Amino acid sequence: MRRFLITIFSNWISLLAIELILRELLDLSYWMHTGTWEVALLAALMLTIVNMLIRPILMVLCIPLNMITFGLFSIVINAFILYAVAYFVPGFIIAGFFPQALVIALVMGISNSIVMTILKK
Repeated sequence: MRRFLITIFSNWISLLAIELILRELLDLSYWMHTGTWEVALLAALMLTIVNMLIRPILMVLCIPLNMITFGLFSIVINAFILYAVAYFVPGFIIAGFFPQALVIALVMGISNSIVMTILKK
């Protein structure tokens, strides 16, 4: 249960940080929009649940593609999951799959790793 809550918090912080970076530093506010912190929290909850339930199935189904691309196809799987969550959570918007969702998934993976390392200590 603790790991589940830490993962939700990590996804939430990552979503808010990525939106802030896109909006303030890069002037790419149209790429992703979470609206309020409640929408970002709901998106983080949905993202955590989908990552726990559906991502392992997709990873097994895509083993050949992951082997051919030396694991880089997992970024595409993460982008697909992120884009699907944006489709189902009202108020959470990602402008498109390529390049928006791919770049956001890559940055989110890096930021989640950093936040999870900090939170586990």
